[in-house]
Amino acid sequence: MWILIKPLVLKHKEGDSYKYLYYQFKRNPRIINPQLNATPHIKMDFNKLDAVIGNKNAELTLTCVANTNCIHCSNTHRTIVKMMEKYPEKIKLIIRFMSSQTHNDEALHLLEVFRQNGSETFEKAIQYWFKTNDYRKLKVEFPVKLISPETIELLERQDKWCKLNNVTYTPTIFMNDKKVMKEYRIDDLKYLFDNLLRQVNVL
Repeated sequence: MWILIKPLVLKHKEGDSYKYLYYQFKRNPRIINPQLNATPHIKMDFNKLDAVIGNKNAELTLTCVANTNCIHCSNTHRTIVKMMEKYPEKIKLIIRFMSSQTHNDEALHLLEVFRQNGSETFEKAIQYWFKTNDYRKLKVEFPVKLISPETIELLERQDKWCKLNNVTYTPTIFMNDKKVMKEYRIDDLKYLFDNLLRQVNVL
């Protein structure tokens, strides 16, 4: 429902006050819950090769589909990391990359960092990448041996999964097996997190 009123609210001549009401309405759990429940379940195709950050046994799984050349992915990643710092035992993050013709080398390198060095080093590497956006520096700071066939297969598998589930933009966020609506902005995520954590009774 809030999607329908959004254009009217944001274009109103008294925009600031109406925007406040709009966001209050948008972030209301009574609005969020039905929308999440109505969202189709997605087959997430989780596997042991996934690049996981945080507590692997956490009840809430966030999957972020990113592109290594996506500025908004950097902002989203920082927002998620802050939420994970707030709930360190309750949220885990899986990073998946949308394949591209020009930036697969960076994605493969980051996934190989995870395969060879584990979660903590991978988290440092991806933050370093988003900060520098310089592949040569990334290779020096986080060197890896040859890219393994398993890592190449993983990126191909992630790309097929994106196409199968019509993931066409980055970042795309999934909460467990539910896709977060595109209309929600990065600043809204913390409200979604708090709400969904209450739903799964892990607070």
